[in-house]
Amino acid sequence: MTAEAGKDEMATGAAVKLCSGFGQFHSPANKAHPLDYVTITMADIERMAANPPSIEKSKARWVIFSILLSRVHTEQREKGRFHALWADIDEVNGMTFNDIVERANGCLLDFLAYTSRSSTEEKQKSRIIVPLADAVDGNHFVRLQKILNDKLEENGVTPDRATERAGQVCYLPNRGKFYLFHIEKSSGPMPADAWVNEEQVEINREKAAEKSRKERREQARLKATRRMQTGCKSPIDAYNAEFGLEMMLDAYGYIRRGNRWLSPNSGSKAPGMSITNDGRKWLSCHNSDASIGTPTSNGTMGDAFDLYIWYEHRGDRDAAIRAAAEMFGLNHSRTVDGDIPLTRSAKVSPIEHIIGNIQLKGGCRGESVRGGVVTDNKSQQMTTFDNISLEGDGRDEALTHLANHLVKGGMPVANIRKYMHFFGSHCTPPLPEIEIQAKIKSALDRSEARDRNLTQDIRDLIVTTSGNITTTFVYQCQHLTTRDEKKKATAILSRLVKEGLIERTGNRAGEYRKVESECEQMDFLNAETETADIWLPFNLHRMVETMPGNLILIAGEPNAGKTGLLLNIIRQNQHKFETHYFNSEMGGSELRKRLSLFTDILPSQWRFKAWERADNFADVIKPGKGRLNIIDFLELHDNFYEIGGRLAEIHKKLKGAVAIIALQKNAGVDTGLGGFRGLEKPRLYLAMSPGRLKIVKAKNWKTDQNPNGLQYEFKVAQGCRFITVRDWHRQGGNL
Repeated sequence: MTAEAGKDEMATGAAVKLCSGFGQFHSPANKAHPLDYVTITMADIERMAANPPSIEKSKARWVIFSILLSRVHTEQREKGRFHALWADIDEVNGMTFNDIVERANGCLLDFLAYTSRSSTEEKQKSRIIVPLADAVDGNHFVRLQKILNDKLEENGVTPDRATERAGQVCYLPNRGKFYLFHIEKSSGPMPADAWVNEEQVEINREKAAEKSRKERREQARLKATRRMQTGCKSPIDAYNAEFGLEMMLDAYGYIRRGNRWLSPNSGSKAPGMSITNDGRKWLSCHNSDASIGTPTSNGTMGDAFDLYIWYEHRGDRDAAIRAAAEMFGLNHSRTVDGDIPLTRSAKVSPIEHIIGNIQLKGGCRGESVRGGVVTDNKSQQMTTFDNISLEGDGRDEALTHLANHLVKGGMPVANIRKYMHFFGSHCTPPLPEIEIQAKIKSALDRSEARDRNLTQDIRDLIVTTSGNITTTFVYQCQHLTTRDEKKKATAILSRLVKEGLIERTGNRAGEYRKVESECEQMDFLNAETETADIWLPFNLHRMVETMPGNLILIAGEPNAGKTGLLLNIIRQNQHKFETHYFNSEMGGSELRKRLSLFTDILPSQWRFKAWERADNFADVIKPGKGRLNIIDFLELHDNFYEIGGRLAEIHKKLKGAVAIIALQKNAGVDTGLGGFRGLEKPRLYLAMSPGRLKIVKAKNWKTDQNPNGLQYEFKVAQGCRFITVRDWHRQGGNL
């Protein structure tokens, strides 16, 4: 349920009550700690800017500039009434807060600007709030947000485009280490039609995009229809084959960021969804996507049809299958095998009065014929005399379906022969015995082939899935719904345990892990002992050795200088090593600006390759001696315990190369996200805070002196120059 904080006709300007809350999890829908939304006015926000609180972000106050009390993007877009626009500027590209204000003045009327909680003197991250003279609806708000961001970009300011989602929260003034604010009041709040020309361009673009989406979906529908007409038995398979994942993610409001996607349901600004290499499955780390697909150890996995079920049929799988069947032109004379039954009208055969109530016994496990109805009591799939015909041409299709149904239900072959003979002899005209036996054989052969295919499908699923798998995961990925199908899958998993492909984890029933039986023998007698001559900052390379195949990790707080440190490492090593820089945040133009801060080297003198990458770094690591891989940075949005596995995957791929990886860490601790689990693979582990670097773990000492625990103090100038404040020392003492 949603509510309004106050009708905009009753309150205007600074007195309008806007949706607000405290911290990321403030919501009435929070099952653990439900909290009703609160309200705040623009006047309150101005007072906060002048006298900001200083509290951790998990408890910090936020606002959605709408009177609708909801954090759901779709609800705000459909029902919201917005009274302000806003911009979030994390990538300042060397600009100061005053630079940002000056450039905002070039394209805005009245506005409020302030630095964010994580802002520092070196990186003055900021937010801008633009009050509107009149309330606008959700669609109008989203268009104006896009135009606002476009105008800021035209003036040299790079905003975060996540603000273009109607339910995105804006964190309010909150004093951190560095705080400034500015209130611009000269021309009054911005009229809703101030950008009418730009808005018309945006409307035309939206119409063109929507037209393109409809055309692509219609093409996909026609192709899926042809699939169903040429032998495909399942609307789900036809849908997944023709409705591309990228097309459907775009249609349902997911925002692409590089090779990842930001969920429309997510309250964060971090894209947490990726697509598997074969393009058939999506994997989401967004908790808000957990109800859409199948839970895995890495998040939630699904396909295009799972999205269709959730977004167009509110999670009703049966309704989605029926709708897909109709969309692909299935008429009522055809049965959709493996998905749902489609009914049709037909004449009632006299056989209904002959069979009465016949219980099919002898090991049929739930199947029965009651009053002319063949059912599987467990699966609830049904074929009735209202929708089959045992006369004329209809008898062939009906008895084929009956044979398949009885075989699939697990009835003994002897009983199948008896009941098929009974039904066949009461057809009009009776079905010859040779044809009855042919149908039984066909059904048995089909069942055997289905079992073989299911075994291979499950084997392929295990081989291509990382992490543990569960029987539930297998059922959902293979669309197994009946009791018999699930029983067969469980039996297949047991056979694969005996084969040694998987083993039971022992953690819970129905959970398995893939057995990694391959290992590479070490030729230690002939192994080379030379080190990798890697330059490391602050003379670290004189204190520790780096060997081929080593992994170095730098766990740093936000704005501690991780990127600047990595670029210095690239600069000093690029002429000795083939250097590859993988970055998850910067585009080409921003990287060029960062490199231009180095005043003693021309842009043309840089000798490394830069790659845009946000996840699955093990897939793109450049292996082999003489290669240096720099990862800036390894993102983890949740499931932080996975860090050990991620690092192990990268380490396995090095084959003599060296990898230096940056990872986020929280203030006050020495380990990055994932804690001690990230300490295993790195041979050198550094903790970086603003102005301080600490050696947490160093395995290969270059001298007799133990470097573990040593600290180095510095300051950063121009984002790339590291100036010594205090040389290596132990806390409270000297070296």
